[in-house]
Amino acid sequence: CPDASDATDDCELTVGWEFSGSNGGSAIDSWYVYYAETFSDLVAKLPNQQQQIVPSSMSPPTATFFCRDVNGIQKHIYFRVAARTAVGVGQYSGVSRIFCGNRPEPPLVQDHDGTENSITVTFQEQKLYKAQLVGYKIYMNDGMGGQMTYRGMVEDTSQRYYTATGLITDRAYRIQVTVVTEVGESLPASPAAGVVRSCGFPAQPTAPARGASTRNSVELFWQAPADNGCPLTKYDMYRSDDLGSTWVMQGDAMSYTTLRET
Repeated sequence: CPDASDATDDCELTVGWEFSGSNGGSAIDSWYVYYAETFSDLVAKLPNQQQQIVPSSMSPPTATFFCRDVNGIQKHIYFRVAARTAVGVGQYSGVSRIFCGNRPEPPLVQDHDGTENSITVTFQEQKLYKAQLVGYKIYMNDGMGGQMTYRGMVEDTSQRYYTATGLITDRAYRIQVTVVTEVGESLPASPAAGVVRSCGFPAQPTAPARGASTRNSVELFWQAPADNGCPLTKYDMYRSDDLGSTWVMQGDAMSYTTLRET
């Protein structure tokens, strides 16, 4: 996370706690929060060396601070809390060690490949805010507009793809991927189209053959390729005027049902 004083981009941490002990007969008026870069620095702090005071009226009690407020590079913060009453500062809580940082940003997810009963998506993490990457969680629906459910977790952080198998042919499955770090889980992200169909890309059609022609037009023929699970809907025609060095789309996409085939 940035160490500069840009509060709009800095990482922050919110900690909370519960109190199940005794107040000694005197009402708690506030909570004293202590934190430090190392365990030894934390336990060396005196009761009046708190970094934050949280009023007892806050429910549940929490404290938020920017990571830049603590020295160090890794940003693992040691902290503990004590209750304060009119009598004084009570006993310290146990010590917790937490990585200070924002939760990761959603990943970039793309539709990669598929078959008649599987789909494969790829993903790439974005900002992790210096936290350690733990893995990726996958969520999917039933391909019929149903609720999203947890599908599994990719724990190998070098693997940036996921293949879902056992699917029904030609269904539009909604799939979401999240990034998990030691801080927490990102918001979900989906491929640009939102859904991925359980079918492969069409096979390669035969090379176009020349049919009837005039001075200004030529008719082309080819054999339809295997659809690999999803019905063909259209063809995109490309033309090259320099022996294949560059290609441009020839007019609008053509409806599959209006084309002649051999």
